[in-house]
Amino acid sequence: AHPQTTTKAADYDLLFKELEKLAAKEQQLKDEKLEADAQIDALDMMLDPQVDRLSNALLDRTGQQRDSELYQRYFGVKRPHEVKKPVLGEEVQIVKDFVPSLLASSDPGLLAIGQELDKLVKAAQKAETAYSEAASKLRDFRKVGERKAFIDKVNQKRKLTHGELAQMPHTPGSTLPRDFASGFFGHSKQRV
Repeated sequence: AHPQTTTKAADYDLLFKELEKLAAKEQQLKDEKLEADAQIDALDMMLDPQVDRLSNALLDRTGQQRDSELYQRYFGVKRPHEVKKPVLGEEVQIVKDFVPSLLASSDPGLLAIGQELDKLVKAAQKAETAYSEAASKLRDFRKVGERKAFIDKVNQKRKLTHGELAQMPHTPGSTLPRDFASGFFGHSKQRV
């Protein structure tokens, strides 16, 4: 640091400490989003086999007839792999429609599948909500929250400091070059 600018370093040291705290908070928000995403993936891996289980149970009960009324009630023209293809989201919406009918079934096997699907659908909806909330918190933090406010604060401090440094060469007795302030906050230049 230049001897005449050392007093300004303390302000930037404080900003750096604030940046460290913000970076930790941002990492926490990223981790929350990542955890929710992992939960969605885990639930998708648990839901997919239940879709196959339901399809197989229905085929057993209908003599392997995909065009039977019972099979059509749940899968219509879709094959199980088409129901499972999306990672939750649309899959949950489709399977959620199965649950009331399966829970009302007098067939113990279908009832058991319905109970399992009911638990998984509720957990999936909770995980999707957690992901959406985590993504929203992270987006707000970055775009309109603490990080945005910090960036604005740093930019304001840089402009103020640049103005003060630009005045220093004009003080009586100064031997500083006129472009003294340009040496600070400069853009990195590649050296050959």
